[in-house]
Amino acid sequence: MRNLGLLFYKEYFNGLSFENYKPILREEETKECIEQLFNANLEPTPQAGIGNNSFELTTIYPGLLIGSGFNHEIGEQKNELKLGFFFDHTTGLPCIPGSSVKGVLRDACEKAEGEYVLEVFKEIKDKQLRDWLIDADAKKIFLKNGQRHSQFVLNVFNGKSDNENYIPLKKRDIFFDAFPTKSFNESGKFLANDYITPHPDPLKSPNPIQFLKVLPQVTFQFNFRLTDECCPAKIKEELFRQILLDLGVGAKTNVGYGQFIPYNENVPVTQNNTSGTASNTNQEGNPSVNVDVNLSRAEKYKAKVIEESNGYLYFQFEANDKVCSVKKKIESANKKLKKNLIVGDAVLLVINHDYKRGDSDINFQVFPSED
Repeated sequence: MRNLGLLFYKEYFNGLSFENYKPILREEETKECIEQLFNANLEPTPQAGIGNNSFELTTIYPGLLIGSGFNHEIGEQKNELKLGFFFDHTTGLPCIPGSSVKGVLRDACEKAEGEYVLEVFKEIKDKQLRDWLIDADAKKIFLKNGQRHSQFVLNVFNGKSDNENYIPLKKRDIFFDAFPTKSFNESGKFLANDYITPHPDPLKSPNPIQFLKVLPQVTFQFNFRLTDECCPAKIKEELFRQILLDLGVGAKTNVGYGQFIPYNENVPVTQNNTSGTASNTNQEGNPSVNVDVNLSRAEKYKAKVIEESNGYLYFQFEANDKVCSVKKKIESANKKLKKNLIVGDAVLLVINHDYKRGDSDINFQVFPSED
């Protein structure tokens, strides 16, 4: 695969010319560059040996926007990609900088004087980490106590054991860049365009702004080198994973961008050699939301509960020969059932409203299985 960062930030501007001191992009050359970006295929590229802790998360609709603060706009150009985008300089792949990952996690750990991260800790501790720290000890680590920062923030993000003494580099936690490792879209595509449409004047036609984004169904690997300073590395990993699932990363998270679902790395994913579409080797496959399908109101699908996470149940089903999964809050999912669902239960999903290739969230109800 060619270096897409070089294409976006250099070759894209090869058709630049000036008329009356104004920059002009030649439309055909710009269009060709954009098509190359949209048609790029992501080969599965597992990353090994980076840090000692990692996990994979998969993007959901509408996708991921990173690097939008970089300048890329020329002016009033037809079909121009107006917002910047962040590509790794060496590989040319879209990249979530380690500094951005660290910033999101640090901000979360400082929310509400540390109350948010304490609640996340209690949740993961109750599930699988019961033997570490009683709640009173956890409060000393995660909550502010008359200081500017909590012990956890001071240690993990500032690299200090207290307000004065720095921790040696070999004992500090390191946050690496996150790269895409696989795409479950047709032919492995992982980039596309999207639009925002400001309305500065209600009496004038709006001016859509086109920008580049990472598609839904693209899996990113987040890598860290975590130490046992302050608390065990495994707890830090689980905290960071849950925070990213809760809050997302990148730009425009308040309108849905940058959100993830867990990737089930225990199930291998293969590529169909003829169509390039992703398929799972068994029915317990990757919990990704497939947006490349059309669903009609009142259609019914046999589904299975594949995961419970952060107050949601994830259901997997097949539509149009493609594996899809959707999520619903636990209390809503159990509303029409006589029992509380658990992982592995078979159910019937009924579509409430038409869903056309990712144009909205999938609206559905859960009923008992007809089998």
